[in-house]
Formats: sequence, structure tokens, C-alpha cells
Amino acid sequence: MDEIGLPVAYGENSSECSQPSFIQYQLQSGCCLHFNAVSALLAKAALGNKFTARSQFLDVGSGLGFSLAFAKKLGFEVMGIEPSAAAQIAQSLFGVPAQPQYLEKMDLPEKTFDLIHSSEVIEHVYDPVEFVQSLARALKETGVLFLTTPNAEAALHGEKGEKEWLECYVPGHHMNILSPQSARSVLNAAGFRDIHILTSEGTSGKKRLLIAAALRPGVLGKLPPLIHAQKEGRLLANGLLETIVRKEKPGQYQGWLYEGALFRLFEENIHQAAYERAKEISQMLDERLETQGIQQAQWHAMNFSSFEDYIGRMPAFAGLYSYLKGILALNGTKDYAAALRRFMRAENLFRIESQLLYYKSSRWEWLEKARFHQGLALLYNGKRLEALALFDALLNECGPTLSGDLKNRLYAHKGIAHLQKRDNFQALTLFAKQLLREPWPLSKSGETLKHVWQSIQQGVHDRG
Repeated sequence: MDEIGLPVAYGENSSECSQPSFIQYQLQSGCCLHFNAVSALLAKAALGNKFTARSQFLDVGSGLGFSLAFAKKLGFEVMGIEPSAAAQIAQSLFGVPAQPQYLEKMDLPEKTFDLIHSSEVIEHVYDPVEFVQSLARALKETGVLFLTTPNAEAALHGEKGEKEWLECYVPGHHMNILSPQSARSVLNAAGFRDIHILTSEGTSGKKRLLIAAALRPGVLGKLPPLIHAQKEGRLLANGLLETIVRKEKPGQYQGWLYEGALFRLFEENIHQAAYERAKEISQMLDERLETQGIQQAQWHAMNFSSFEDYIGRMPAFAGLYSYLKGILALNGTKDYAAALRRFMRAENLFRIESQLLYYKSSRWEWLEKARFHQGLALLYNGKRLEALALFDALLNECGPTLSGDLKNRLYAHKGIAHLQKRDNFQALTLFAKQLLREPWPLSKSGETLKHVWQSIQQGVHDRG
């Protein structure tokens, strides 16, 4: 996996952008808070009944301190190891101790920690066995190691896995990508005998590995079903975000954290269709951006020369925020003209972000979603011909790269547009093809079957 020949110097300012730009990106948008919360919860569950009020939690590669903040909230005594300047920032943001050092340069006391957590780190090291062995030495005999890392088998899931594999494969930064089998081999070589592996994230549900391991058999506690952990993780993450918003503190990093918290709460409420609360949060965030002279109405026509230029003039969440505000207008307030404007704005920003550092691996799919939702806004506003033209253009230009779910939704709404135009045969053809292309369970195909029946009834009626 190594294309550059030398390890990345994470402790120095060696990235392709300045440190402040990277920190802003992470605090406002980049850090996967809900995933971090789920990881912390599963790690605690793996410790089982051995957890006490004095249990020691070590986070290796603790970044900006979100996992440490979650672990502290769950009752652990926490410590982090982070070679970059993020160690000091975590202390100022969350009051959590983090050592600004590389693991191999640390003289960790042996058999000390009840739980060692390391999320999205092992893929960055040259020798994963040596890395895990160093963690094993610091772990109590009855302790638990909890790792997360990209899943090499994401590539095996066809259309659902291709884009996720591209996100995992980062030459020169990711030195190795583990499958469940190779993860077991690494852990066994380091002396671990009790191993439990879950998969999570992405459209396939197998984008990442979540690995709990103990040195002795029978030590691991029972892990809850992932869906339960994800629900609890959402509550844990949202609790932290609400606390950040209530206790806004002065300072550059704290300001970025506050704005990121507002955006993530807005995003969560949109996903839960809690549109009234989402409107309140959006107003708070809009007022915040206005005080900084950021004019959202200009976003649809802006250009940027680099990631540095983009982050210097925009919030890191600009593209997603525009898209989600479009969803709020489309489904919440039913203001279809406003929805169209916001999706067009999001399309422009996603197109820019798809060429920029840190965004580029994931933004093409969002670009396609923004264009699709422009079509929905037109369709809901009665502009069926314009909607059909946009749907056809998207299929012609991006058909091979569209995810299966988005492609199905496209064909479904093309059919609905033809149904509304009383092009009954075309509508019936599209709905029938949709059923044949990907047979869904009856619970999911019921809406399509209803549209098939409507096409037939309407066709019979129109023919007298």
C-alpha cells in the first residue's frame, strides 16, 4: 500500500494544508462523532462487568479528543496519546489529558489499562503486529483492546462497495488494510485469544471493522446488537453536541467546535424528520455565519483555488448544509422554489469539494444526490417536463456510477412524473422495470406495485 516510501510524519506540520485549516475541517465537519460514540459504547460493553468507576481508558491516536470525551462521559478515567498538535487542542476543548507523542516513544506502564481504544489508526502503521503487541503490554490481563479500521472486504460488495473501497484506499497514508481474517491473524500473533469482530458503516454495512479483543479466552463481555449501540451512540453524541451549544466558550477552536456542533445537530434533526427543531438550529447557525460576513446566497457561483482557499472563506460544512437546508425546504416547509435554489447551491459546492483535499473521495455521490433532489423540487412544484429532463440527464451522464438506491429512486420518480402527465404506458414500463431490476421485499416494493396499479387504472380510464 505504500507509494511514497516513508511514513507520514503526523506529529509535524507535514500535511497538504496548514494545521488551522485541517483543525477547522475536523471540528466543523470531518470528525465522525456518531461513529466515535458507538465505538466508545461498544468498547465499554466489551469490558463487561469488569468496568468500575476507576477503570482506566487509554485512547491511542486520540485526535481532537472526541472519543476521550465520550469515554469520560461513560465514567472512565481517561488518557490519550496523539502525536500531532491536536493533543493540546483536545485538552482545551474537553479538558481531557493527551500526551503529544508517538506510541513507540512512550514508556507506558505495563498491565495498567482496563480498556485500550484505537480508532482508525492501525491502517497507518508499518507493522500492525508490533503496534498491537505494544498495546498488549500496557493492557491488564483482564483488559480489553478495541480497534476500528477500514474493512478490506468492502471491495467485495459490488456496486455498494466500490466507492467505500476508494475511501479506504489512501496510498502513502494507509499502509495496510485489514480484512476480518487478517485482523484475527494480527491479533493472534500479538497474543490475543478472545476476538469479536463486527462490521459497520457505509451503504454495504461493511465499510469498517469494529474489533474487540482480550488476551485470555472468556474475558470479553457480550456486545449488544449493533443497531442498539448505534441508537445509544446517537443519544450520547447528541448529548455532547447539546452541551457544546449550551456552553459556548470564546476562542478560535471553541468557535469552530460550536459551529460544528450546531451543524451536526441540524443534520441529526433533518435525518430524524424533526423539522421544527431543525429550523431553530438553522436560524442559530445562519445568524452565526452572518456575523462572520458569510453570505450563503453567493455560494452557488463561487470558485476556489484550493482546499486552503475554500476553508479560509467557507465553513467546512457548506456543501452538506446547503443540501440539508434543501431537504428542510422540500419536506419540512414545502417551499419548492427555495429547495431548488439550495440544491443548486449544494451542487456547485459539491462539484468544487470533489476536487479538494479531504472531500474528494466522497463528494461525487453527494453531487448526484443534489442533482436528483433538484428534480424532486421541480416535480413537486408541478414542473414535470423540467424534472424529467433533469432525471434523464443524470441517468445519461452518471448512470454507471449511481448507487443502486439512488438509481431506483430516479426511475421511481421518473415513473411518477409520467403518471402525473398521464403517460400511462411509459409510467407502467418504468415501474415494471423497477420491480424486475431489483426485486425488493414486499414491504419495500409495495409502493411500486401501487404505482403499477395506478398506471393501469388511469390508462383504462383514459381509454374510456
